[in-house]
Amino acid sequence: SSLPTGNSIKVSPNRTALEILAMGDTVLVLTDKMYPGWSATLNGVSTQILTVNYLFKGVVLPKGTHRINFEFSPSSLWIGLKIAVTVIFLLIIWVTADTILRLRQKKPSKK
Repeated sequence: SSLPTGNSIKVSPNRTALEILAMGDTVLVLTDKMYPGWSATLNGVSTQILTVNYLFKGVVLPKGTHRINFEFSPSSLWIGLKIAVTVIFLLIIWVTADTILRLRQKKPSKK
C-alpha cells in the first residue's frame, strides 16, 4: 500500500507537526480547512500546500520518512499588530507633546 503511516503527531491551533513514512509517492491530506496564512515545511524545507477537494490542505510526499510541519501565521495578524503598535507610539508622542505644552503654558511669566 502507498498510504502514508504516521509515527508522531503534534497538533495545536496554529501548528501541526507530523512524522510520516510514505511507502510511495503520495499526497498527505489534512482534513482541516485550508485558509490563507498556512505554510508548510517538508524535512525543514518550505513546500507548497495544495488545496485538496476545494477545502482541505495537503502536501506532496515522495517515498520515505518525512517530517512535515504546518504553521498558521496570517498576514492580517501582523498587519493588525503593526497598526496597533503605530497607534500606541503616536498616542505616546501626542500625550507627551500635550503635557509639555501645558507645562510651558502654566509657567508664570516674569515681568
